Amino acid sequence: MRVNFPGVGTLRLIGAEDLVIHKCVAGRPRDLEDVEAILIRQRLNLHLDTVRKWLEAFREVVDSHDPLELFEQILSKAQQDLKKER
Repeated sequence: MRVNFPGVGTLRLIGAEDLVIHKCVAGRPRDLEDVEAILIRQRLNLHLDTVRKWLEAFREVVDSHDPLELFEQILSKAQQDLKKER
């Protein structure tokens, strides 16, 4: 997506879904903390099917971990954390 910032110009930004996908593929502890924070901050208002579709595709090329499984675990935890807030 492109966003115009007055006085700066147009910058290309990524959406929350893209950031979540990249962080789940990286799979580092800090990235996984970030994913949970993004999900909570966005109140789970992301295109979760899109995230799942891409993480499923990345399963074939990520050898160190299962990015989709990591996402599902983090999503479950974020859902529980949000329920506690109510």
